[in-house]
Amino acid sequence: MSILAVENYRSKAGPLANLSPSNPFRIAARNPAPSAVGAVIGTQIFNNSAAASNVLNSTIQVGGYTAAIATTVQLCSDSYKWFQGQINGREVGRRVVRNVTVNSTAVVGGAGGSAVGGAIGTVVFPGTGTVVGSVLGGVFGSISFGTLVNEKFEDWWRGYHITYVKDDNEVVNVSLQYFGFSPNDVNDTDIVNMDSITQRYKEYAKIFHPDKGGTKEEWLTLVNHFAILSDAIKKRDKNLPESHKASETSKLKKQIQEERNQYAKDKMELTQQLNYLKQQNMVLTSHNNVNMNSQASDLEEIAL
Repeated sequence: MSILAVENYRSKAGPLANLSPSNPFRIAARNPAPSAVGAVIGTQIFNNSAAASNVLNSTIQVGGYTAAIATTVQLCSDSYKWFQGQINGREVGRRVVRNVTVNSTAVVGGAGGSAVGGAIGTVVFPGTGTVVGSVLGGVFGSISFGTLVNEKFEDWWRGYHITYVKDDNEVVNVSLQYFGFSPNDVNDTDIVNMDSITQRYKEYAKIFHPDKGGTKEEWLTLVNHFAILSDAIKKRDKNLPESHKASETSKLKKQIQEERNQYAKDKMELTQQLNYLKQQNMVLTSHNNVNMNSQASDLEEIAL
């Protein structure tokens, strides 16, 4: 099983994992800048196919112009959002750096993808196939390279550290360390159990929940690690010998009984305190009545 564990904290997959591969128009619509760069490059490569010596320079030049135009349009859009108060100045700067990096990389990806797509199209259906292959290859080459670089840029900018793990035991160890447990204690039911990881989960939730100031990535990472450990503990306990299960059951019963005894003790103490307060209230009430009667007698004597 292949699982991706994330620290500090972001889950991610391949460059096109969040797109629908069955709908090319949807892919292009979600990546307008790389798509435009790729389409222009694909068309340029096809138009200059007769002059092979100038294809590379011409393609990079035209692709660069297109990337510059796309970056300018994105800058105008982001500036408008900043003017409207939707994003702050720091986010505008971050987007400018990201867009320049992504769109520049899209030029390289578009050139390579267009050349490959055009060659395949020529083999399959010369003429029309060359045109279609060049344009589609340029578009998807730009999108693939641009999206990949975009993800790497986000990782670098926010300081995310991605750890790829394929072994089940390693996955559990990463989750144990995330919650502050030692991997050597995974088989110790007194240390690593549902109660202990649930307690840690609740503590972390107070920090990483979006309502508490955490991010979506941090919250998903917390839930993911908790699910991994919960599943591992259930599998571990399922394979425990019957004698151990009986011992665990006995411990649980003992714990429940201790909690009940403590509850009864607390209830008795509260009852005693309540009775004491009632007695004190009766004494105060009696004292107040005596004072009131004395004052009434004094007033009657004065009146007489």
